[in-house]
Amino acid sequence: MAEILFPDVYVEEIETTEHPIPGVSTDVAGFVGFTERGSYRPNLVTSFAQFKRIFGAPVSLARGFLPYAVRGFFENGGRKAYIARVGRGAKAMVAAGEFVGNPKTKPSRRRGLAALADVGEISMLALPDSAHPRIRTKSRGSILRAAVAQCEARRDRVVFMDAPAGVRDLGQSDPAIAKIQSSYAAVYGPWLEVTQGKRALPVSLPPSGHLMGIYARNDNERGVWKAPAGTEAEVRGISGLSFSLTEKERQSLADARINTIADFRNAGRGIVVWGARTRSTDPDWKYVNIRRYITFLENSIDRGLQWVVFEPNGESLWANVRATVQDFLLNQWKTGALQGAKPEQAFFVRCDRTTMTQNDIDNGRLVCLIGIAPVRPAEFVIFRIGLWTAKKPC
Repeated sequence: MAEILFPDVYVEEIETTEHPIPGVSTDVAGFVGFTERGSYRPNLVTSFAQFKRIFGAPVSLARGFLPYAVRGFFENGGRKAYIARVGRGAKAMVAAGEFVGNPKTKPSRRRGLAALADVGEISMLALPDSAHPRIRTKSRGSILRAAVAQCEARRDRVVFMDAPAGVRDLGQSDPAIAKIQSSYAAVYGPWLEVTQGKRALPVSLPPSGHLMGIYARNDNERGVWKAPAGTEAEVRGISGLSFSLTEKERQSLADARINTIADFRNAGRGIVVWGARTRSTDPDWKYVNIRRYITFLENSIDRGLQWVVFEPNGESLWANVRATVQDFLLNQWKTGALQGAKPEQAFFVRCDRTTMTQNDIDNGRLVCLIGIAPVRPAEFVIFRIGLWTAKKPC
């Protein structure tokens, strides 16, 4: 019923059927590793200063890499990170079970990876201390496999793995990495050099924390669909690399699905990320940004369509679902995330009797079929240059 506010002025409430889909966050990191103090339950930190107040400042690399990795995350553009502390002694060896945790215990008692599995906001995962000398070689493989298993089970995060220290093949011959084949995992190297102490001595640490900061920066400045590699993906807060790779070595490692960090300071381009390969052998899931972008779409659409539950499952609802998803994907196409000169070349959305059987409808199942054409990285740029003469032919 209309409410009269002033003579000849009426306000009437009209219910809208529009349900715009908001994109989920993609820049939240999860860390598991050693700290000086703090709770063993995951804590959210939004700055390195806050991390130091809760978990303590970096003391020595001999005690753990995590504080340095978290600092690198924030230095490179990270904004939010959940920290799951493991290890009880400053120098004691740590078994895989402490990192992995027990998902069958009560949520309030879960530790390590098991505790981070309860945090739905995380989209990136790093375990820099899995490459620490305090971790036994056999334990390292168990830890990395558990991290990949969590990413695959949740379908909302990717793990950035660190190669062993000082190994030029960056884990190609490392059993812990070589056996992992998943689009939810990526490897980067070599290790980074940072300065430590009053004498500013260079020390090496794994790059996963810095990499997640670069990905977060890229997500916020360009978009999750863009591969954070090349001259725009400079690594900040470091003094150098533990060693440099030749162009031939970088290409060989890319063929082995291992990403490199390249030192182009002599060419005036800084130290930059030079790769975006996943550990998958499936060509459809070759690139980290494609995996993360599809994950972003899946989770955004899933959350954005929760209003569908208990709505009458008929033509009107199907049309509303199609319009809602099409609007979301149209905006993605306009940002440059999808291929095609026209929207119909970039995506399609079907939600009708061709996607559902009568049995589906009778049992309350709504099935929506979505197809997209994501933009893939220009990994190799080839120029063909020819010379020609202005002379007229005879």
